[in-house]
Amino acid sequence: RVMDLMGCGKPLVLRLECKDIFTNLALEAHLFQHAPLDHPVLMTYQNDKTIVIGRHQNPWKECRVKLMEEDGVALCRRSSGGGAVYQDLGNTCFSFLNNLPPSKNVKEAPPIDFKTVNNEVLVGALARLGIEAEPSGRNDLQVNHDGVWSKVSGSAYKNR
Repeated sequence: RVMDLMGCGKPLVLRLECKDIFTNLALEAHLFQHAPLDHPVLMTYQNDKTIVIGRHQNPWKECRVKLMEEDGVALCRRSSGGGAVYQDLGNTCFSFLNNLPPSKNVKEAPPIDFKTVNNEVLVGALARLGIEAEPSGRNDLQVNHDGVWSKVSGSAYKNR
């Protein structure tokens, strides 16, 4: 059913109801590898207690694996880079799936900067909710709360 929607010819938002990190990341990976991605896709989901690590991280150096097992916290590796992140039902995860166009002469068609495009979508959505936000650092978003800027989102990227 999801794959049928992917070729609909317009941007798509998928809101997953599954709370299992392994299922959610498996669907993301499948869509990333096999979906036509003729238009951007935003996928949102929540995970039960989980620590997600980047592809180059050592879980025994980044996490207290035994304590995680005792507390029922899942450990999962994502295919992109980035640091270790704790997730639970108190936060919402999102993935943008964009198709990079084939390489062309940059003078003819400059490449699309999806990092900027994706951040603009998020900053615009937060603005519509009355929340002042801006990109910061390498891959982060921050919000202004009573004059204090705080990181609320980090991003990891992978190209197909």
